[in-house]
Amino acid sequence: MSARLRILLPFLLLTAIVLPAAAWAAPTIVNAAADPALVKPGDTVKFSCTITDTENLVARVTGTIREVSYMSAPFTRGEGGVWSFALPVPNGAPAGTYHIDLRLLAADGKIVKPAAGPESIEVKIAGEEAQVEAAPAAPDPAPDLLALEVKGDAGTFMLYSPYRRYSGWYKGQLHCHTVNSDGKCTPAQLEAKYRAIGCDWIAITDHETVTADPRAEGGQDVGAFITALEHGTPEGHANLIGVKAKIGGNCQQAINQTVAQGGLFMLNHPDWVACYDLREMERLSGYQLIEIMNGGCLGDGQQDGTRAWDFILGKGKRVWGVATDDFHGGPDAEVGKGLVVVNAPELTAEAIFASLKNGNFYATQGPQMALSLDDGVLSVTSPGNVSIFFRGPHGLAYQVDEREPGADPARYVFKGDEGYVRVEVYNKETGKRAWSQPIFVEKK
Repeated sequence: MSARLRILLPFLLLTAIVLPAAAWAAPTIVNAAADPALVKPGDTVKFSCTITDTENLVARVTGTIREVSYMSAPFTRGEGGVWSFALPVPNGAPAGTYHIDLRLLAADGKIVKPAAGPESIEVKIAGEEAQVEAAPAAPDPAPDLLALEVKGDAGTFMLYSPYRRYSGWYKGQLHCHTVNSDGKCTPAQLEAKYRAIGCDWIAITDHETVTADPRAEGGQDVGAFITALEHGTPEGHANLIGVKAKIGGNCQQAINQTVAQGGLFMLNHPDWVACYDLREMERLSGYQLIEIMNGGCLGDGQQDGTRAWDFILGKGKRVWGVATDDFHGGPDAEVGKGLVVVNAPELTAEAIFASLKNGNFYATQGPQMALSLDDGVLSVTSPGNVSIFFRGPHGLAYQVDEREPGADPARYVFKGDEGYVRVEVYNKETGKRAWSQPIFVEKK
């Protein structure tokens, strides 16, 4: 065999392997339609499409309502490659144009990209269309922070800390669902579950529904109840904390309305599928919270959202990170995978809300954390065998301290050029984490 042939042989073999695969025919979508295309609340609309799939690549088809992104349904396969599903239009459904986005899936769950054809179906709901008032974008939040002047070797700089030294620390939940949307517990059952694990407060976030305080109907007292709901936008899901009425529109419009109601807007599971990308998070303004750990999404495409958090902090946004359950289960299901521990002067809804707004809390999967800031030194303790990370922009670890039970606090001395520093605790025995809020650093 010539030297030239020896060189070309691997490429020839690769071509022989790849060419047959290139000849596979990707499926195409035709005749995608809604019947009828114009409906009113109370009607049933049938969505259908024909998929030409000579290679039998498609095992499942799902449809997701783009404008109400948490609502999706499986299509049923019929004869001749026709897939369909019927949807009753609920009474009270807002008028407008809706789109069912089609997703083709292989047997292993991977997405199959069609070669051609429409990938959504349009339907119109008749009636008086809700109007969302145009409003200027809400400004980025300016929380009430503790300002500390520090004189160091490199000059004088300022530290802006969300942490006060109130007497109380109160554990609670910011993302959970009941039978009022897609959960399996009644509101009273849900409050009882969180009370049983030592929670002091709760915000129930049913989809597009403000659930009332169950205590009014004899539910168990969890200390403080904060009204809230989860809202679906084209950009992604969001929790609206402290609102009293339903909100509509796209994400920026929903932020504007939430802020106008005096509420807090929280970006949900930003690293999960079909949710915010980094450009959207940079473009949007006025939101105050972001989920950095969502217990309902663990093992389903998301580990934590600190990458997105560090990105927006690096863009100058002062946004606080939270851990949640996103609980949908029944009375026997586990709660407490993600919680928020708030420092507040008293256990009232108003005091908890104020500390959430100003970042006076930490997020946790279980580990506890105590922080103090004195003369430009941040001290941190956490029970157990832990690693304590002091992280800055891009998640860079400025310092890592290993601590055993009973050890002295980990100490970080600010230099003045960090931008911000946040603490992350990793418990080596449980594999669980906790996250502080950032302390911002500015040269004077």
